[in-house]
Amino acid sequence: MTHKRHFDLYVCSCSEDGGLVRVSLDSETGELEMISKTPLDRPMYAIKRDGELLVITREGGEGNFGALVRFAVNEDGELSQIGEKLDTGGIVPCHLDSAGDDIYVVNYLSGNVRRMGGRTVFHEGRGPHPTRQEAPHTHCVKIAPDGNVLVTDLGLDTVFVYSRELRLLSSAKVPDGYGARHLAFSEDGKTLFCVNELVSSVTVFDYNGALTPLGTYKAAPDMEGNTAAAIRLVGNELFVSNRGHDSIAVFSVYGTKLALKKYIKTYGEEPRDFDVFGRFIVSANQKSNAVCVIDKETGELVCALGVKEPLCVTEI
Repeated sequence: MTHKRHFDLYVCSCSEDGGLVRVSLDSETGELEMISKTPLDRPMYAIKRDGELLVITREGGEGNFGALVRFAVNEDGELSQIGEKLDTGGIVPCHLDSAGDDIYVVNYLSGNVRRMGGRTVFHEGRGPHPTRQEAPHTHCVKIAPDGNVLVTDLGLDTVFVYSRELRLLSSAKVPDGYGARHLAFSEDGKTLFCVNELVSSVTVFDYNGALTPLGTYKAAPDMEGNTAAAIRLVGNELFVSNRGHDSIAVFSVYGTKLALKKYIKTYGEEPRDFDVFGRFIVSANQKSNAVCVIDKETGELVCALGVKEPLCVTEI
């Protein structure tokens, strides 16, 4: 296997004068270098797809309506916009996924999921939290290995299973008031890990086209003001970011069971997103306006790069 010396990454800088910040991560030293910036108003999340970068934005002005923007990734790694922005069909888009020609977007404030160019589904109801669950809040959309479309709703404490055409197949709950946020599948696609935002934790599900909850594991010490954010599964380790505790919880994965291994300091406030590259964690610390690289074995800070309101880290 060829050793990859550099990882080419884009960071969503979610501000009016923000954009897509291209950085290079040295896989040996952990040093992070800014390469360029593509201006874009309030990018929220980005994923790669067949030579493209798909980006959702929170448009400025009254309403906070969302847009999907497609970029071609050129041979030199720079971006060229493809076509016009597309309406996401809701307010404050926060996550997206794609499979084949299909692109799915969830809009947080309007509590809906849209198959771009196709069906839009609005959720109904509320949860027990008086301010965070006063209405549906769709937060993540994930294409399952079998092609089904999974959607988390933080406001309803629920993970929904849809067909590719967004016809509801089934649903399953996390504990009341926990706030289902983001998802990660095991390599064989039979186990689903859901990070819960409001009570920082991970609910493990068996998945066979439908979901069966197997258990929920705490991902942070008991403290006021902490919420969980991102989740990543790398090999037999599961990582969860905590905002408030400002840490990344590391679990050892034993089939469908988890064991908390340690906490890694993020060296910044509110790690909204992160990813793991070799022995390094790249953390987007939103409130500190910094992207930090941490050695996941030693827990030491390797470097920090100033980026305004970083929300998402994506490899291209």
